[in-house]
Amino acid sequence: MVKLDPEFQQAMAFDANVNKTQMRTIKSYLCAANVDILQPETVVTALEATDFVKPMPIEFREGRGKRRRVAWHIPVDTLLEHNTNKALKAASFKCDDLEKAHVILVGDHGQGAFRVMVTMLLITRQHRRRGNTNEHIGTKLALEVDGQCGYVHCTKDTCAILKETIAAPIDHGLRNIRAAKCVTIYKDALDNNKTKLCFGNTHSQNTVLAFADVELFMVGDLAFYSMALGKESMANYWCWRCPLAKTQWTDNTAVRVGPPWTLDGLRIHLERLRNGELNTNEAHDVRGVKEEALWCIEPRNVIAPALHNNELFVNTPMKAFMKWIHNRIEQVAEELLDARLEYVDLLIQLEIETGMLADASDMEALQAECASLKPTKRHGAYQWRYDEHESDWNDASAMLKAAKAWAADCKQQTVNTGKLLKGLENKITALEKKKEHGAMSQPIRQRIEELLQELYNIVRSAYHGGDFEGNHCRKLIRRANEVMDSIQQLLLDIPPEDRSDGCDDNEMRRHCAAYKRLFVLMRWFITAISRLAL
Repeated sequence: MVKLDPEFQQAMAFDANVNKTQMRTIKSYLCAANVDILQPETVVTALEATDFVKPMPIEFREGRGKRRRVAWHIPVDTLLEHNTNKALKAASFKCDDLEKAHVILVGDHGQGAFRVMVTMLLITRQHRRRGNTNEHIGTKLALEVDGQCGYVHCTKDTCAILKETIAAPIDHGLRNIRAAKCVTIYKDALDNNKTKLCFGNTHSQNTVLAFADVELFMVGDLAFYSMALGKESMANYWCWRCPLAKTQWTDNTAVRVGPPWTLDGLRIHLERLRNGELNTNEAHDVRGVKEEALWCIEPRNVIAPALHNNELFVNTPMKAFMKWIHNRIEQVAEELLDARLEYVDLLIQLEIETGMLADASDMEALQAECASLKPTKRHGAYQWRYDEHESDWNDASAMLKAAKAWAADCKQQTVNTGKLLKGLENKITALEKKKEHGAMSQPIRQRIEELLQELYNIVRSAYHGGDFEGNHCRKLIRRANEVMDSIQQLLLDIPPEDRSDGCDDNEMRRHCAAYKRLFVLMRWFITAISRLAL
């Protein structure tokens, strides 16, 4: 089959303003129809000589058989400068208000590989404050750029593998940024006075528009932090911010904050362990420190684990929101709908039976009465205290026995209902996994995901259980108002005949408004936690 000339295809895409994501979608449909005339993306990308920073391969071996694995890295400083300059072509902000720049390193393992991302935030503030006020008040995120700077194909990421592959080159780029101390935005005299950014000072012939201090941060989960700080697999009772043990930082009667760890402090502590000044066999002396820190990021700038918090704050409500859409708007298959209704009925039944069990198990009064009426024995015979004592004792014992039998029956009934509920839950899961009932058969869900990707560049992962992760969670929370307004409009545009019975516009507006408020509240909460961490 004839293929388009690569340069002709590139010109066509440029003229039609079609991005790479849209071109991939077009190509997938052409392939399905067996009429694909488009060149592979790699052929077209090869023409873009200045559109990317070339990854640098690193070869290493892993496992018993020492299998050859793939790893690569991109210089962090070069990558951020390149991506920022591309972004400055498409967007601009008032450079005079530039306040500071944050470079954030992010690492995580998933889908058989360890990935490292780097993000740069350019932060502005219109009015500079004086005095001892919070430095974050009045600031605004003007520009955010990110990119993947490291990749290691490995079964499990360890400190040794990272040291062997990407740790040193990434640290070299970070040290360059730290040594530069600032970012400078300038007009390039040699490139048609285009607005660009560089770390440190620019050439004297360029026109400086603004400069700001740059600071390094790190975000990830606790396992990533422990590796990055040279404390791999440390026990959870050692704090990653200070040398205190769990018994100390959980003691309400003593000081709960110790002297903070620093890179120099970690290095000196490791030297004392290696020269024998401290006992490496005593956990109290080691305090989790085993290796040198991988990167030149101070522990005080290791932000409280926000990565998985963001995923929790975004994915949990989004799953509930999508479940509401699936139940109330998507036209669900009859067998799946019946199974879900039966599941709800069983849940209600279990709740009623649980209440009955709680009532049946409340036998304190009967037990106390039996205890008070229990006769004493003398020479093998009961001693009754008054005429009706024997009949009262027999009646109370019979009532207690009947109450215990009722409680046992209630407990058995709740167990049986629980088993039915579990079986029905497995049945629903099996039905949902069928191709005809899966995500690809839900057109409204697909349209929502396309909207998020095209308008906001928010993409659901192919791994992590299909959740939104990392930077995509941050984007969704940061633009919660716009995202939920767009989703609401998409839902309102669905014709009534294409919805499930009973779902009207007012119900859609109420649910979208509720989730908008929830995401905005989460954004405020995460921002507050991050600022406290700083």
